[in-house]
Amino acid sequence: MKQLRVISQRGAVPLACAVFFFVQTFSVNASVPVEKLTTEQILARHLESIGTADARKAVTSIMATGSARALVRGRSTGEASGAVVFASEGEMNLIGMSFPNIEYPAEKVGFDGKDLTVGFLQPGQRTILGNFIRLNEETFKSGILTGTLSTAWEMNQYDVKTGRLKCGGTKKIDGAEHYKCQYSPRKSDMSIAFY
Repeated sequence: MKQLRVISQRGAVPLACAVFFFVQTFSVNASVPVEKLTTEQILARHLESIGTADARKAVTSIMATGSARALVRGRSTGEASGAVVFASEGEMNLIGMSFPNIEYPAEKVGFDGKDLTVGFLQPGQRTILGNFIRLNEETFKSGILTGTLSTAWEMNQYDVKTGRLKCGGTKKIDGAEHYKCQYSPRKSDMSIAFY
């Protein structure tokens, strides 16, 4: 996350709260006793950590660039480092990743507010990640994969009509206690864990 640059033409987003894929969002200091909070309290504190309601509302577009790393496991294993860009405006979202790798040169996914587009690795063939996103469109459309780096971040305008957030208990990760939350989009069979 240290190499991440956030560019916003219409507002500012603090990097301390940036979430990408499975970055821990609800962490607490390990030396402080964990306070028992409700789902609503955790969500409210998460939103406050991003900024005031007025400040969050003022951000209408976000663009972020950074480093990307792809790990391949299975029949063949390997690793590739490259670059990533996120861009969003309203509910529109874009992720682009590029790697200096012949077998996995790029990943491109976009949602224009109506249709989801997932790029092909070769004609008629998508990557494993591309296929996953195509089969689970709501995770991308709702900003779940990019978190607070997207104006479409589901938790900014959380509504039980579009998904269900439930928090309970904590889990120790890297020596620190984290609140554990589960999110289930209404139009998907997935259950997504946030920490």
